[in-house]
Amino acid sequence: PSCELDALVTIAASTGGPPALEAVLSQQSVSLPAAYMIVQHLPKGFHESLARRLSQVTDLDVRVAVSGEPIVPGVAYLAPHGTHMMLYRVEEGTLRVGLEEGPHIHGVRPAADPLMISAAAAYPSVMGVVLSGMGSDGVAGLRAIHAAGGRTIAQDEATSVVWGMPGTAVKEGVVSEVVPLDLVGVEVRRALQGEGAA
Repeated sequence: PSCELDALVTIAASTGGPPALEAVLSQQSVSLPAAYMIVQHLPKGFHESLARRLSQVTDLDVRVAVSGEPIVPGVAYLAPHGTHMMLYRVEEGTLRVGLEEGPHIHGVRPAADPLMISAAAAYPSVMGVVLSGMGSDGVAGLRAIHAAGGRTIAQDEATSVVWGMPGTAVKEGVVSEVVPLDLVGVEVRRALQGEGAA
């Protein structure tokens, strides 16, 4: 990779997530030294088309994650259907994608919690974002990132299709900022540029 990975952004989304992801990723750029790891709850067979759709709104390389591939800046990794996505550090310090079938969590696979918890453990500068969705996936993940000193952002109730996941995270007190959808991507970018850091 041409530049070192300076930051990792983990994103959880469910109901109402694809347009929310478009809004967030459209604000990001390959010029920022960050990688993005995304868990979107979707039926089987929809992740490839979501990756293509997201590629049209950003200059990031959006792809469905492959087990063992290195995590590099400028890439958005989408967890494939049927596996939990995690990350792990190999001996020379490189971060890699891990995919595990494992049991369903919150009734879904992939779930965002394993991703966020593994990210908080493996990498010092992690941001957690929870977008529109029902249930509570991502709450334990944000708690881990929050405890590790990372920044956590939740989409606000007014702009969420369903305020289950972000709302639960807010109620649990594990969110640094609650912002409307059109500002989520702006806040992520500002944090990556080192402005207004928490």
